Amino acid sequence: MQDVQGLLAYLRADSLDEAGALVSEDTDPDAWFVMDGDQLVLSMGGAGFTLEFPLSTADFWEMIHELETDAVSASESESE
Repeated sequence: MQDVQGLLAYLRADSLDEAGALVSEDTDPDAWFVMDGDQLVLSMGGAGFTLEFPLSTADFWEMIHELETDAVSASESESE
């Protein structure tokens, strides 16, 4: 994926909101994308990161699952 439009095309999403909903089907907690200036940020729970393009699909999903793990760990430590 070369840019945000490439990510949307890969996910077959028309918007960042739709992309977040599609990613959220495979994650807990839910994910959402926001533009921060010209940077695309993926957030989940209290964690987040900026996507840097170009980005392979394998790297994209690896980052998603790492973020999910971080978000779940943070949530569990807050509830202790």
